[in-house]
Amino acid sequence: MILVIAEKPSVAQAYAKVLGATNRKDGYVVGNGYICSWCVGHLVTLASPDEYSEQYKQWNLADLPIIPSNFKNKILASTKKQFEIIKKLMNSNEVEKIICGTDAGREGELIFRLVYNMTKCNKPVFRLWISSMEDSAIKEGFSNLKPSSEFDNLYYSALCRQRADWLVGMNGTRLFTCLYGEVLPIGRVQTPTLNMVVNREHNILTFKPSPFYHTHLILSNGLDLKSDRKTIEEAKQLAEECRSGNALINKVEIKKNSQNPPKLFDLTGLQKEANKLLGYTAQQTLTYTQELYEKKLVTYPRTDSQFLTDDMFDTAKEIIKLISSNLIDIDVEINFDNIKNILNSKKVSDHHAIIPTLELGKTDLSSLPTTHKNLLSLIATRLLCATSTPYLFESKNIIATACDENFTATGTTVIDLGYKNLMILFKNQLGIKIEDKEIILPVVSENEFYSISETNISEHFTKPPKHYTEATILADMEKAGAKEMENDVERKGLGTPATRAAIIEKLLSDNLLVRDKKNLISTEKANNLMKIIPDEVKSPILTANWENMLVKISRGEVDPNNFLNEIKDTVTSWVENNKMPKEEYINLFGNDSTEREIIGKCPKCGGNIFENTKAFSCINRDFSLFKDNKFFESFGKKITKQTAKTLLTHKEITYTDLKSKKSGKKFKATIVMSIEDKSNYPVFCLRFDN
Repeated sequence: MILVIAEKPSVAQAYAKVLGATNRKDGYVVGNGYICSWCVGHLVTLASPDEYSEQYKQWNLADLPIIPSNFKNKILASTKKQFEIIKKLMNSNEVEKIICGTDAGREGELIFRLVYNMTKCNKPVFRLWISSMEDSAIKEGFSNLKPSSEFDNLYYSALCRQRADWLVGMNGTRLFTCLYGEVLPIGRVQTPTLNMVVNREHNILTFKPSPFYHTHLILSNGLDLKSDRKTIEEAKQLAEECRSGNALINKVEIKKNSQNPPKLFDLTGLQKEANKLLGYTAQQTLTYTQELYEKKLVTYPRTDSQFLTDDMFDTAKEIIKLISSNLIDIDVEINFDNIKNILNSKKVSDHHAIIPTLELGKTDLSSLPTTHKNLLSLIATRLLCATSTPYLFESKNIIATACDENFTATGTTVIDLGYKNLMILFKNQLGIKIEDKEIILPVVSENEFYSISETNISEHFTKPPKHYTEATILADMEKAGAKEMENDVERKGLGTPATRAAIIEKLLSDNLLVRDKKNLISTEKANNLMKIIPDEVKSPILTANWENMLVKISRGEVDPNNFLNEIKDTVTSWVENNKMPKEEYINLFGNDSTEREIIGKCPKCGGNIFENTKAFSCINRDFSLFKDNKFFESFGKKITKQTAKTLLTHKEITYTDLKSKKSGKKFKATIVMSIEDKSNYPVFCLRFDN
């Protein structure tokens, strides 16, 4: 028997269908000589510090930095059952070899390898590497399996990423939390990303608009010429001097311009465009695209390539035909020769760009949710645009003189919309308003005088930077640190296309960012956090360099041990140089005991319990009472400050108005709190008194 391990149940079932395995069991599908099982994401992860030593249960500065000599892994409790199923299958005498069919990327490789190593399996492994979930692509992939050893460097890269994140996150979060008495999440990628938003908000808040003025001359033929002035007095004086005079046309510059079609979508490009046009968050775009991939309608989403391989001409041609007949109603002549512009095998690493698949012709697209269909249409439109013609336009710049001062006018005239015509069709389909940016200027001749029929003044103000949106933060994450890095660096930026959405969501869940419509705004907590973080921790340069090193590890160009040693040295330096709080910020998070109310004593270590945004927590991180407790919520209650005080004092609290979830009736009972030795969280039960 051959065991195939996928990342998700739906993918395993797609494999099983192609392989002829039809007998569904608990946690796998079997048949025709194959067993197809799945990992449900990560089954194995890195152990937490307290699983190395009891002393790490309490968060103490003296214990930092925590640098394991050997990293430990643990099985996630939530998916332990599936792990045990895979373990049994891997070690079964019936299984002769194993195929790794997790997502064909860095994280997919890590997910499988950790499980394989944890089961102590030593059977031969082969790698399935595909970019599409179409049946034909799956069949081709299984007929071209590669030895797992060819992907060892990819695994080392993933392992280094995981361990680097652990070292920076665990040490940084504990360090600054202990120093300032508030849980302050630190991350290798998230902290530099957050710093960009904090800096942007600071620049917006401190921005002081400066006025400037345009003096306008309206000629007899309607041409509007303007000249900049810093003060209203200067603008008025110039307007007065030129009134009822003439303007000499000195120069008419006409230039024909060409704007090439956009490249195909990589994941980050798709996320940016979906945010701008559809309003989807980066995470929503990734989720929807993944679901379209599993429905076999688009190719692999977690790609950083914007090209197809040289052998995909015929495939692209057929897909374009299907798009025009099944998805987008277009009345545009398609020149298939332009497909060659999107083919470049040298610029495709693990996966080619995101495009629709040939399944378009076999699927009832009307059954798709609107969100997914719109995203599929966007991906399809980009393929059409990328193989269309350039946008051609004419720019005109007129320079004139009046009263010994220069005046100018600029205009743009469309010659051929080219690929932009397809984007207009797509926007019309969505009901998006299209702005006409064409400015057609009256015809004038050089060295001719024209009478001035009117003068006026317009007031303008310099504008602050715009708030970040997910589209613009993704763009800046992608190019962060680029100016400081060498030109031949493979990957510049923070995170990878596959991880950037999760970073944004993490910052939101940690209450460091909030969404305001499309805008991302930093919170007061985030603004304060950036005041205490050393520059080297929040700078994108070092992190972007690390990200590039991970790419080089995956290609066998950098020793993984050297990379991790650099991370360890850097983290050790950060901790040793920052073990004292900055005096001017000591009370920044309200951690002064004279200013913060003590809610009670920790039932585990006796430390003070303070209130934070989400819970009532021990200063030593030994114990927490979360405000939104599920047990209390099931009876219509929350843990308020007074509730917490009562529980910490008496270990129980009596209510006369608990509400039954089933009947809706109110009743009297006592909620009893008990403390378990191995947990930082209490356990609750009901007691009914006579």
